[in-house]
Amino acid sequence: MMLTSRSTFDLMNHRRVAIITSDSKRYLRHVSRAFDAKGLVHQMNSNRTLATKGAAIAAAALMVGGLAACGSGASGPSTTDGMPSTIRIGVPLDLTGSSAITGVGTGEEAGVKFAIDEINNSGYLGESKLEGVFYDTKANKTEAVSRTIQLTTQDPVTAIVGYTLTDSFLAAAPTAQEAGIPVMAVGLSGAGVTDVGDYMFRELLDYTHLFENGDPLYVKATGAKTAAYLYGSDTVTTSGQFETRSKLLESLGVKTVGTETLTATTTDISAQLTAIKSANPDLLVINVDTGQVPQVLSQIAASGLKTQILGDNALASKQTLASPTALQGAECGLFTQAWFTESQAGINPQFVKNWKTANNEDPDMFNALGRDAVWGVATAIKQAGTVNGEKVRDALHNLDAFQGALGDYKWAEDGQPTYQGVTMQIRSGKPEVWTPETPACQQ
Repeated sequence: MMLTSRSTFDLMNHRRVAIITSDSKRYLRHVSRAFDAKGLVHQMNSNRTLATKGAAIAAAALMVGGLAACGSGASGPSTTDGMPSTIRIGVPLDLTGSSAITGVGTGEEAGVKFAIDEINNSGYLGESKLEGVFYDTKANKTEAVSRTIQLTTQDPVTAIVGYTLTDSFLAAAPTAQEAGIPVMAVGLSGAGVTDVGDYMFRELLDYTHLFENGDPLYVKATGAKTAAYLYGSDTVTTSGQFETRSKLLESLGVKTVGTETLTATTTDISAQLTAIKSANPDLLVINVDTGQVPQVLSQIAASGLKTQILGDNALASKQTLASPTALQGAECGLFTQAWFTESQAGINPQFVKNWKTANNEDPDMFNALGRDAVWGVATAIKQAGTVNGEKVRDALHNLDAFQGALGDYKWAEDGQPTYQGVTMQIRSGKPEVWTPETPACQQ
């Protein structure tokens, strides 16, 4: 397909003057940046180089103009209701690249695939079928940016459901925002996700909200006066959680008596645990990447440290629950999470039943997040009656109620989900709902 308007470039003054459709202009900026960011075109003092760049960008304009004219993320003939026969959803997730996120991206991917099958098999979108465009972003920011550019230009989609690490999302998401592609971040726990723009939504609550809901209850119930912290210093997510949580506990009268760090490559934390033992805190607050938690807890158990732990959902991850030594270290640990298997909220009982039938095991939180993220986007597409990105975004913002595995909720004006977290505790090696009236746990 050809652009209906004409493009010219002022090469002598290094300016690109493009007279193109507004949609094509938006995509062109992404492709232009992609050439520069990847070093494919270099600024040099020769008209030949400038002409090469101008020609490449002009060619890109023709390509993306054609894509814009064909529609975003849709293929095949229209159905009887005017919707495309195939609706494509981008799914960039970290499936490899770092042991620190082991099980997170693959769990999210399994939940996404489960939801796509549910939607297609049920005929929820009528004659239209969802098609997932899956990419492994390898726990690498550059890979996440590259794949997002691809999903907004060369391989366009109606929406994106994905991202495993907040750092990667924050680098990649502005591309989708500018392209007008709605994004549902699946399992990101860090802050700032929806601050990127009005096309951004999140399935997992910002952990700041979970900490604010649960930590004051834990402090009051334990009577804690001092705390030591162990956190990952090499990610925006875990370092931000440390800052948020330490300030919160200090505001509750809990004095900081120790701060220890690790990175994604750390395997031995004996020195950190020795320092924490010497500080003798009432609470040990842990915020590290999910895949590292079983190893950290196992080393806590081996060290003989008996301190009340405040953690996060990783205390109840599949990897933690599968490790007897990790569970020994996690015993009595308190945490607030978005979902748990036995929840009766929303359609969770049916989801758990269906998942067990299909997979011969219970789902975990990341499975539930992946499932609800896709269903949320599909619900918005159905209500919008179109695959137009702006209208799908508006439909997500205007959903009155969504019934999912995480409960009955919607997405607020800022893109945050409105469900509430659940306070939990590891007791006798199992995660259980905790309330201030729960009997004291013995380590």
